[in-house]
Amino acid sequence: MRSITWVAVTSIVILGAFSAAISATAGEKEEQTTIDKVPAVVKAAIEKATAGGKVKEIEKEQYDGKVVYEVDYVKDGKEKEIQVAEDGTIVKTEEKTTIDKVPAVVKAAIEKATAGGKVKEIEKEQYDGKVVYEVDYVKDGEEKEIQVAEDGTIVTSAKKEDDDDEDDDK
Repeated sequence: MRSITWVAVTSIVILGAFSAAISATAGEKEEQTTIDKVPAVVKAAIEKATAGGKVKEIEKEQYDGKVVYEVDYVKDGKEKEIQVAEDGTIVKTEEKTTIDKVPAVVKAAIEKATAGGKVKEIEKEQYDGKVVYEVDYVKDGEEKEIQVAEDGTIVTSAKKEDDDDEDDDK
């Protein structure tokens, strides 16, 4: 049991590092595009995932020499994001959520880690079959971020660096 937990935690930490690496390079090779300019298999995947919703933005990005289409959309009143590979595979999903909609064990971990602070945003992220909750919060005057696994384990915790989400303060 202990080795299974260790493998799970290690996998999630690697996932977090991969996400951080993607975020760090996101601005290097990205361009705005539209649904009619993406490959047919990507278009089909986007249309299926966003059916009944409204696509807000599509960016063509490159990570480690591979093209990924990042799609921001609203569906069922929720802001969501998917990343679609050139072969039409959805490689990552993100969805904004709230503390009352996360599993009880995750909620307890978030409340413990952010005690005395204020949660600003929670995103449920799924990559490679694993779910992580990314939590942005303010504590002691500093913006911070944690990632919590489905089992309530805190897999990363850090002071949040400035990013391009200046609209969060409005």
